[in-house]
Amino acid sequence: MFHQFGRGTIVPVKLTVAGIENLEVPAGKYECHKIELNLIGGKQIFWYSTDAHRYLVKFEAGGIAAELTGVQLRKSGDIVSYSDPAYHFSLTAPAGWALYHSDTKER
Repeated sequence: MFHQFGRGTIVPVKLTVAGIENLEVPAGKYECHKIELNLIGGKQIFWYSTDAHRYLVKFEAGGIAAELTGVQLRKSGDIVSYSDPAYHFSLTAPAGWALYHSDTKER
């Protein structure tokens, strides 16, 4: 497989389905397809769930790893709301939007 960047530059890309692995991440347990993407300069590995959702369950590249921490399923057209009682704050987002809250603390 090749990927073309800009005009005339072709970069070789090797994509391998390395097998099926069972993973446990914060969002739960998943059977996953392990996909390895080899590019000039490094390798990226993706684990996609084998179920109909095909969630990206885990990702590794360049010393960075990410794991699925949760899944929120909503019906199309549902309005999204969020409230934080500690800060007396709430908001509602239009249908189709997503809200994410992170408990980050300064170090």
